[in-house]
Formats: sequence, C-alpha cells, structure tokens
Amino acid sequence: MSRPIALTDAMLDYLEPIDAQRVLRYFALGADLAALARSTGWIYAEALFWAARAEIQMCLNIPHDDQAQSQPQHESTSHTITNMLSIIIASLALAQPAPAPPDLTVVGYNVESGGADIAVLRKQVADMQGVDLWGFSEVEDEDWARELDKGAETGENAAFDVVLGASGQKDRLAIAFNTDRFELVKKFELGDINIEGKVRAPLVIQIKDRACNNTEFLFMVNHLYRGSDEGRHKQGELLNAWARTQTLPVIAVGDYNFDYLVEGGDQGSRDLGYNNMTKDDIWTWVRPATLDTTTAPNRRRPGAVLDFIFASGNAKKWPATSEIVKLPGEFSDREKMSDHRPIVANFDLPGECTPPPPPTKPDPALREKQLRDLDDQIDQLRKQLKELEDRRKKIE
Repeated sequence: MSRPIALTDAMLDYLEPIDAQRVLRYFALGADLAALARSTGWIYAEALFWAARAEIQMCLNIPHDDQAQSQPQHESTSHTITNMLSIIIASLALAQPAPAPPDLTVVGYNVESGGADIAVLRKQVADMQGVDLWGFSEVEDEDWARELDKGAETGENAAFDVVLGASGQKDRLAIAFNTDRFELVKKFELGDINIEGKVRAPLVIQIKDRACNNTEFLFMVNHLYRGSDEGRHKQGELLNAWARTQTLPVIAVGDYNFDYLVEGGDQGSRDLGYNNMTKDDIWTWVRPATLDTTTAPNRRRPGAVLDFIFASGNAKKWPATSEIVKLPGEFSDREKMSDHRPIVANFDLPGECTPPPPPTKPDPALREKQLRDLDDQIDQLRKQLKELEDRRKKIE
C-alpha cells in the first residue's frame, strides 16, 4: 500500500498499537477533515472529526467511549485514534494551502416574474455568497430589481448597484454588480436583437475590474424568445454577428431557451438558435461539468438546459468552470420559488488579482428583523406621502 506523504515514519511508529496499515485505509477521512477545515476555518471540522473517529472505531471493532468503561483495555487505543486524526488534520492543513478563490464569479438566474415570491428570491440570492456579477431575467419591476440588488449585497463586504433594462414589460432584465470592485463605464441595450420589440433587448454593462489590473470587459444578460422559434433563431444569428464586432472580452448569461437536451449531450437534440449563436466558435459555452435540467420538470421540454453562460472574444481564453445550482426546496409552488435553477461560473482573469475580503454574513435572524423594521418604516412613509398628496389635491 502506498503511503500518503503526510504520514511520516514517526507517525506510523506512533500509530503501531492500532495497526498502522489498517489505519492507512481510512486516511482519506483525515484528508476530508483537513480540506473541510481549510475551507470553513474549522467551523464544521469538529463534527466530522467525531464522525470519522466513530467510523474508524467501528471498522477496527473498537467500542465507543460509552462502552469503554467496562473494557479499559481499549481506552488507550481510543485516545490514540483521536490523536492520530488530530495529527492527520494538522499535517494536511499545514502542508496543503487552501485553494485560492476564483478571480471572478458570475451567476445567471431567471427569477420567474409572476410566479415567484420576491422575498424568497432575495433570500436565495443572499445565501449565494462570493458572487461579483448577477444577471437576472424575468424581473417584474423596479421593486423587484431593488430587492434582488439588496440580496446580492447582503454579507458581501461590498456595495452593489443594479441596472434594469427598459424592455420586456413584466419580464425585464437586470444586472447587479459589485461597485466597490467594478467601475461602470457604460450601460446599454441591444434594441435590434429585440425582434419586433416584442420581447427583451439584451442588457449590457461595460466595466473595469479594479481588483484585476483594470481589466475591461462586457457583461450581458439575455432572455431569448420562447414562443417563436423563428424569432429565437434570428436572435442567435444577431448575437453572433454582434459578438464578431466586439473588441472587449464578453461574458453573457441568461435564459436562452435553446432546449439543449441533457440526454445525449453534444450528440443530442438542441435548438437551432444555439448553433446560430455559437457558429464559427464566436461564442463558447462555459459548459457545466455535470449537465442537468435547468428548469422545473413540468416544463414543455423536460430534461433540457435552457440557461447558459457563454464567453466571447478574449474571455474565451480565461480558464472557467460552471455549475447548475440545485437550491434547497427548489421549484416549490407552495414557497413560490422560481421554476429555473441559477447557473454559476468562475473565471480566472489574466494577471494578478487582489482577492476580495471574505464575505461576512450577519446573523440571519438579526438581519431579517432589521429588514422588517426598515420595510415597516418605508410603508409608513409611503402612507404619509399619500396622505400629503391627497391633501394637496384637495387644496388645488
């Protein structure tokens, strides 16, 4: 059996009383503990520590502590296991530094206007920490945009702002971004890609990344036609043509309605709009390692990916990974959750980047109370404002 580097000869000598070779088989438990300790600051490692200790005791036929009083011969062995796991955790945690956080994290999320509860959505957004850029589709109105922006900002040690698209009526597009990190150069919509003005114009912001050498790029959110195949296919062509003319890197998130079937993968069925958009490799899909449906299973095309993250220009050269996020209790009509899953992507940008401060999420109960108090005050001010407006009308 090969020996893990962290287990030195001295450690193996120390572990001899409980059969070092058998313990080596459970070394992975210590590795898991060390990884967890590094990623959580030891917050949850203790619980896993005792679970691992109990599993090793069971595998080696050693009684638990509550049984050990009647079997004192096992007492030193039990303590040895505890010490062994402590040594493994410490050696691995010190020998292997924590992986660096990604340079840039973006999320695309269709929040389902008219079907979801904005309070639920705000909490879901707040629970996803470490996100730099959000692209939302199906944003109902300005109030929804503000609530989503508050959710994006919660616990992030940074200020956020939101840009709301003008088109789409009750299904608008919005971008929330970290204003401490990004300088907003300009914002605009691509009106010609809103076929016949019946859906939504792609929403784009041009930003400079203060944390990464002032890297300048475009971030956009899309929500393509659902009811018109012809319109969606044309939008794919227009997005391809637009990207060909851009000199800056582009990251695009959104609900593209491309019905990319999970079963069959690249050889399976997908909408022609996907082919039109990615023609000549103008756009590259930041493909999740594991494909899964991005919408509720009762949709017209179950088992399909509708939500994507694409890169164009030099952004295609940035190493990237993505994931389809499964939220707790997702798709619940009773809880009024969105019928889509968020898509997250991590990018490594060129050059050295200054890591952001770690998120500091406040106590959830305190945060909710503070928010409720503020909402109550806002409601009272609105009532007072309405009363004043009514009095003014009577005087006029």
